Amino acid sequence: MVIGFDKNGKLLWDNSFEINDILTFNLERFVHVSLNEEKIALLYVYDNYIRSKVIFENSVIDDKRLTPISSSFEQDVVDDKSTKIYGLENWYNKMFYVHGTQKIKNLSADGVDLNREVFFIYKVIYK
Repeated sequence: MVIGFDKNGKLLWDNSFEINDILTFNLERFVHVSLNEEKIALLYVYDNYIRSKVIFENSVIDDKRLTPISSSFEQDVVDDKSTKIYGLENWYNKMFYVHGTQKIKNLSADGVDLNREVFFIYKVIYK
């Protein structure tokens, strides 16, 4: 939930981000915030996608966009069932990183193993 107040503490607006697709029995931080001028982006990772919502005060500008987490080579085919995402974390400024492991198959790139399991860290810049 994101809330805006005036200088006197009066509530001006509020907005929330539903995360119905995550079920956990532990208290964990899933949603991260990126501030860009007057807009606020709320982000979390689930099922190989970065899910985001952009709000401006009480208005939703972009509702629950899905951005796929992709691999380094265009020819890579990721086994989605094997992907384990360990999290999305704040890094610095407006940058985040997402990290995890995945199994990848690549039939056409030179110098890359046909099958490989990789630990990945992807830099995420939210604009």
